[in-house]
Amino acid sequence: MRHIIRQLFLIIFLAASFSISAQDTYPINSNKTSLNYEFLKPDINLGDEIGSTFLSGTHHFNIQLNLNSRLSLVGGIPIVNFNLTEDLGNENFNITGTEIGNPYIGFKFQRPGQSFFTEFGTRIPLVDSEDFSFAYSFGTLAEITERVEAFLPDILPIHLMFGNTFKNRQNGSFIGFRSGGAVWLNIGDGNGDGVEAILKNNIRAGLDNRQVRVSIIYHSSWLITEDDDFSDLFYNSLGFQTDLKFNTISPYVNFRKPLNENFENFTDFILTFGVRLHMP
Repeated sequence: MRHIIRQLFLIIFLAASFSISAQDTYPINSNKTSLNYEFLKPDINLGDEIGSTFLSGTHHFNIQLNLNSRLSLVGGIPIVNFNLTEDLGNENFNITGTEIGNPYIGFKFQRPGQSFFTEFGTRIPLVDSEDFSFAYSFGTLAEITERVEAFLPDILPIHLMFGNTFKNRQNGSFIGFRSGGAVWLNIGDGNGDGVEAILKNNIRAGLDNRQVRVSIIYHSSWLITEDDDFSDLFYNSLGFQTDLKFNTISPYVNFRKPLNENFENFTDFILTFGVRLHMP
């Protein structure tokens, strides 16, 4: 596991300094059955000669299925797609790829009429280090502040999250949080018996009415590894999101800006486009 993390951060630091030629993000607390699609588009700096198509990014297909008034089954399938083009003067060089990441499955506990929830889950470890392609590296870097486990190989993450939202019903203002993390169990050959972990936290505040919801979101991730060279890795970002509400359909867009200098040199910003379908 540690050698994969080294490789990913080596890619970040090299790409921030040289051209190549010389990974539902913020769900609103709800216990309703819903379907959700998200497309996360990172603006990655790979040099003046390197470009990518608009659809280069990560796609997430998520579901929340009510089992009873307090318990829901939650799941998601992550997919990474990228198409990079390098201008070599007389010809262009293309790198393309599409891969399925580690699907998520879990259970969410939330009492009717309350916004506090607890969620427990894991990811099915489909990504293998022997087949770890550039597509997975691209997806991991795109998701490094939020769902990095979606594209990492040879890990079995155990997730525990909880959150709450406090809303002023008179003026529509709200503030909420979602905190927790995951323990990573290394299951691949050659990864040893070590355990690594990631701690996550986001704070969200804004205004909410019947037609639109506007939010500002601060997110942080703290990666804890057993490697002395790459320990206590902290990443944070600041985001702005607008949700439109049309009966059972809610499209939304999120703009996120990394706040770490090294990561900011690699990724200018991250755009997320999504749509949420609430079942009656």
